[in-house]
Amino acid sequence: MFKTVIKVAKNTKHFAAGSECPPLQKDLLRIYSMYYCPYAQRTRIVLNAKNVQHETVNVHLVEKPDWFLKINPLAKVPTLQLNDKIMFESMVTCDYLDETYPDPPLYPKDPWAKGWDRCLIEVFEAKVARSFVKFFLGTLDKEAVRETTEAINSNLEIFEEELVKRGTKFFLGDRPGMLDYAIFPWLERLPLMKNFNPDFHYLPKDRFPKMNTYIENMMQDEPAGSTVAVFDDHVAFVEEQI
Repeated sequence: MFKTVIKVAKNTKHFAAGSECPPLQKDLLRIYSMYYCPYAQRTRIVLNAKNVQHETVNVHLVEKPDWFLKINPLAKVPTLQLNDKIMFESMVTCDYLDETYPDPPLYPKDPWAKGWDRCLIEVFEAKVARSFVKFFLGTLDKEAVRETTEAINSNLEIFEEELVKRGTKFFLGDRPGMLDYAIFPWLERLPLMKNFNPDFHYLPKDRFPKMNTYIENMMQDEPAGSTVAVFDDHVAFVEEQI
């Protein structure tokens, strides 16, 4: 299991059906989130990295409140609200924050390098993140676990090779950037996946020396590490869902 400096408690209030939307504070950015959602975690990390003053309103995604459907017709998190302006989708909100709060910049200065980082985020989403759902359904037999494990590891080789090519501590350089923060919520969940599927052998160290060190470094990064849930709390949450 990866180590993190900071632990997050689970006792966060989530607004559900029948609740009233908390009143907005003028000119204060609000994020509608859900404590265990990896997509919302992306935006929360960027808010931390940019040190943006904001408030968090957690929303129950099964028993959605009617007022949230009026704010976001897709009823998805993360959603940002600033006064009467609304924005949603994780990378849309992350890119907005990077452009609006430019210090520190989270993309490379070179337009081609920036474009490639965005391509890698899309690759991770399509090839790695979507495979996670299968593990949390709790219905895979051993052969399916083996096949999914190899698919995830094979697709993560792209990122192992990229770290070797760049020769840097993080994908951005000596500090994390948007690519690092966009993929972190799934990487830190790898031990959680193994908890529910003991035959899931992720990132063998002889095959992924760079990625293993990289994830440990990311866990020590305060903007990212401060969003990691207590492991037992996260396990209990997933058990309630399956």
